[in-house]
Amino acid sequence: MLKISKNIAAWTAAAASICLLAIMVLTFVDVIGRYLFDNALPYTVELVQLGMGLVVFLGLAMTTLEKGHISVDVMTGMLPASVGSLLARFGFALSALFFGLIAWWLFERGLSFRKDGLTTDVLLLKVWPVAIVMSVAAAFVTLVCLYQIFQRDGE
Repeated sequence: MLKISKNIAAWTAAAASICLLAIMVLTFVDVIGRYLFDNALPYTVELVQLGMGLVVFLGLAMTTLEKGHISVDVMTGMLPASVGSLLARFGFALSALFFGLIAWWLFERGLSFRKDGLTTDVLLLKVWPVAIVMSVAAAFVTLVCLYQIFQRDGE
C-alpha cells in the first residue's frame, strides 16, 4: 500500500511541477510581452488561475506523505513522545476530515460546472475537468491522511 501511495504521490507531484513550470513560462512571456512589446497575452490570468488550483492540490499528497507540512513544535517538544504521537494522529484525523469535505465539495462543484457549461472568459475552456481533477487529488490526500493515522511511529 505504501509503495502504491508513494508512486501515485510522485506522479501527482510531477504533474504539479509541470503545471508550475507552465505557469512560470506563461507569466514570463506575458511580462516580457507587456513591458517590451506593449502586448500582453490576453489569456494568462485564466490559465494561471486554473493552473494554481492544480499545483496546490496535486502537490499536497507528496507533502502529506513525507510529513513535509510546516509545523511548530514549541509545545509538543515539552510533552512525552506518546502524547506528541497522539496529537499528530489527531491532526491527521482533522486533515482527513477537512480534505474529505473539500474533495466532496469540489466534486459537486465540478458536476455543477459541467451541467451549467461554465467556461473561462477568453479561451472558453471548460472548468469542470479541473475541478474534478482537484477533487480526485483531494480525495487521495484524504487517503494519505488516513494512512498516516494508522502508521506506526518511526516509519
